[in-house]
Amino acid sequence: MMKLSTHTHLARELTKHLEVFREASVAAKLIEGVSEKEAEGRRLRRASRDKAIEEMWMARKAFLRGEVEEAAYHLGKAIYHVQELCVGTPLVPGAREDVEYQIERIAFSEQVDEEAIEKASRYIYLNPLELEELISGIRGETNPEAALVNAAQLTGILGASVFSNKPCPLDYVNEYESMHRRHLFAWVAGAVACLLIALPSPIFPPVLLLLPLSYEAYRAVDEPFRRAKKKVEWYRA
Repeated sequence: MMKLSTHTHLARELTKHLEVFREASVAAKLIEGVSEKEAEGRRLRRASRDKAIEEMWMARKAFLRGEVEEAAYHLGKAIYHVQELCVGTPLVPGAREDVEYQIERIAFSEQVDEEAIEKASRYIYLNPLELEELISGIRGETNPEAALVNAAQLTGILGASVFSNKPCPLDYVNEYESMHRRHLFAWVAGAVACLLIALPSPIFPPVLLLLPLSYEAYRAVDEPFRRAKKKVEWYRA
């Protein structure tokens, strides 16, 4: 766990390094999002990961719609959960409060987190799947400085990536269009197989074999299609 003062400190550091936060109202919305300590952040770590990813997407979509304050608010909620995940649970009973205190002390007395955010905010992840994997792969640290640096780095990366104006890479578009055609073909093949099976026909037994084959063909392209679609959705309002 991390103290709220540390959460807001990291958020304020982020506002120093991204152009979008030059508007005081946008920066205020980020702090507001961070400060809302929702119940999801106190549940199982998987729930927190899911919530962080959900809020990250909500922030991105709001930004693409031009709703910058709304985007900052959801980004604040996303980085709150991410920062929480960076802090591990000590094995020694009662040591959690000391870890929280040490993280806060380092944050306000040293510059390791400030330097980490500054460097990380220069890195923009173009692929949202990589961002999701980054969040899903967070491992909590019981070492206070390591936890703080991880939280700072992820805060910078998420902020820079969510508020990026870079266009969708052409290879993402080409991949999506190719997978969309294959996905549609597999779906149509499955529908035709079901229709043939439903019709009274002397060729029913051979046709019956088409159903599992079409299902397997659909399964083979469905997951790649969903991944390709998600990559281009990161650039669509």
